[in-house]
Amino acid sequence: MNENELNHIKEEAARGNANAQFKLALKHIYGDGVPEDNEYAAELLQKASDQGHMEAQYNLGICYHYGFGVKTDYETAFKLYMKSALQGYAKGKVLIGKFYYEGLYVEKNYAEAVKWLFEAEKQNDITKAGYEKYLLGVCYAKGHGVSQNREEAMKWFQKATAEGDTNAQKALEEIMKNNSGR
Repeated sequence: MNENELNHIKEEAARGNANAQFKLALKHIYGDGVPEDNEYAAELLQKASDQGHMEAQYNLGICYHYGFGVKTDYETAFKLYMKSALQGYAKGKVLIGKFYYEGLYVEKNYAEAVKWLFEAEKQNDITKAGYEKYLLGVCYAKGHGVSQNREEAMKWFQKATAEGDTNAQKALEEIMKNNSGR
């Protein structure tokens, strides 16, 4: 991106354009042509989020989830993920599933986790990088929120492995090792 394009994004962000605020925030998160500044990025994400920008809501949720530029706050992260998920953002759905699976901020609820993970999976969004498939495999392997089913677990682990999820690869190897010992 050249200087003129960057200046245009900065001008549009200053005018209140949610998409420009989001783009500029990402540039500050990654130090892409501007100084890395997570606090300023979180401010920009908040402005875009307040205007209903679902990717900004998700990314601001990441900031609160992991403490990037703001204090870690699972409640705020969950609410932001939920806002993005309810607008149809697959990554938000995956993290809602993760929160329910792990019991972060919300009470652990495997059935609710599976529901959100399947919602994300139905979208076939390549940006999810297989994590939802891995977690669905874990649910089937352990009988969390679904009936325990080794074959179904293997299917999900294989799909996640194909998308590059290394945890799924390890889980698949473990199932195969345990299966060969029978």
